[in-house]
Amino acid sequence: MPVEGAIVTVTRVFPPEPPRTTLTDSSGQFTFSELQRAEYSVKAAAKGYVQEPQVPDSCRLDNTLTYITIFMQTSGRITGVVKDFSGLPVADAKVSFGRWTTTREDGTYAMDVQPGTADLIVTHNDFSLESVDLVEVREGDWRVVNVTLRQGCLLHGRVTDSFGKPVVGASVRITGYWRNFNASYIYPNTSTDENGEYRFPHAAEGTYIIELQSQGYEVIYKTIEIPKGLKEHKEDFSLLKGARISGSVFDSSGRGVPDVNVRVKGGPSVTGAIAMTRNDGSFVVEGVSPARITLFVLRKKATPLYLLKM
Repeated sequence: MPVEGAIVTVTRVFPPEPPRTTLTDSSGQFTFSELQRAEYSVKAAAKGYVQEPQVPDSCRLDNTLTYITIFMQTSGRITGVVKDFSGLPVADAKVSFGRWTTTREDGTYAMDVQPGTADLIVTHNDFSLESVDLVEVREGDWRVVNVTLRQGCLLHGRVTDSFGKPVVGASVRITGYWRNFNASYIYPNTSTDENGEYRFPHAAEGTYIIELQSQGYEVIYKTIEIPKGLKEHKEDFSLLKGARISGSVFDSSGRGVPDVNVRVKGGPSVTGAIAMTRNDGSFVVEGVSPARITLFVLRKKATPLYLLKM
């Protein structure tokens, strides 16, 4: 069934340019003219509908005429009120269910969502994260989910080097887990201050993995538990200097290859240390933990050129 009045937005992926929009007519048709040959992101939005997830995120225009079909699905709808522990409405709280919206001044929110089952997550800078697990929304459903936010636990600590001096500017990230590690939430990153201290003022109860990274030091991961009702948890860290790996990447003719991604994986690191080759093909990777490692050398959007196990 054609959807009339849907807003269709097309945006060139690279090089980027401002998006262009148009409306569908009574037969659901839309047209964009004078588009250059390139890759474009195409999105559609209409009240009471959501774009089906199997629709490709982008398409490439290589011909003078390209015809694409966007399938829309009747949405479900979630509404509710977000309040604090004293019963007052909370404005500007972020409510997430596949997509996200923010609460109004009176704490209310409403959004059309993809039918299905997911966790409803509510966050605000002055409160701990709150999750309503496994909310089911069916096509055409209207669900009311009210949420009460609480003050969380102050998670903080100090990061020093092996000599006890503060490590300034270290990246600190915490990931919270619940439902036996089947659901997670990554809190916004923070950095250590001039005293090497970090703060997450409103951590919710649950299991957390703390990740610390600083150039030239080993990456640290630590799992902690914050029980219900805890007001403060202090976790200090001491970073050790990591190993340094340097080298060069050459093509078959012996010329240095620039802009190649070099990644080290192994040991306690999950994501691995990363470097990019310079114009002459040389690279330096610092902060590598002592371990048996694998060195990946690859171009952007390409399979590895080399895999070196060390």
